[in-house]
Amino acid sequence: MGEKVIVALLCSTALLITDCVRLTPKIGEFYSSTYNDVLPDKDPNGELYGFEDDLTEGCSVWCAIMDYQAAAESTSHLTPQGEFTYEAENILTGNRMSAWVEGVEGYGIGESVSISKYYDNGSDKQDSDCFFFPGLCIVNGMAKNEDAWKNNSRAKTLKMYFNEEYVCDLKLFDTMKPQYISLSGLNLSSKNKETSTFRFEIAEVYPGDQYDDTAITGIEIQVFTENH
Repeated sequence: MGEKVIVALLCSTALLITDCVRLTPKIGEFYSSTYNDVLPDKDPNGELYGFEDDLTEGCSVWCAIMDYQAAAESTSHLTPQGEFTYEAENILTGNRMSAWVEGVEGYGIGESVSISKYYDNGSDKQDSDCFFFPGLCIVNGMAKNEDAWKNNSRAKTLKMYFNEEYVCDLKLFDTMKPQYISLSGLNLSSKNKETSTFRFEIAEVYPGDQYDDTAITGIEIQVFTENH
């Protein structure tokens, strides 16, 4: 499969940005489960994805975070098929063996999945922006294997909202590999001990070979703090 350059078009909003900006998603690789190394090993057959701070041991941004909570919810999800479930929480695992799948008739246009993040740096101060969100890692479709990915529909365009303010349209590659999108310049941030929510709404899809059901394996939200 060719890896064409496809842009993510960020449309202007009064709250966050004033001009349209074009960002180019970068195609990454999966990682193998090697926590004994300083950096994880890239492995096309690996099950893990995400940012290096989430995949390595040692002191990283997490040294400055005393408490961290994440939750996911969706407007719908596909009913379980035997031992397999397709609920929103699957997008938080960092492992491509599970996925969220919308559960309405057709391709799920207008259905959405949300991720809420809470961070606490241990300070009593709550009135300053301490945590910043500079990027996303998205694994599109049902990426547990090539057949599942081809048979199920994938997101082509996702509308992204931050705390229910529309931010941009994300134009995704039609690939099962991880896609990294920089959000630098948007100044998406959270105060200490504040919950922030990203919502991703299906706007367009790449149709699956067999099923209308649209799947997203996972979404990792990068966090940065100057306090570490």
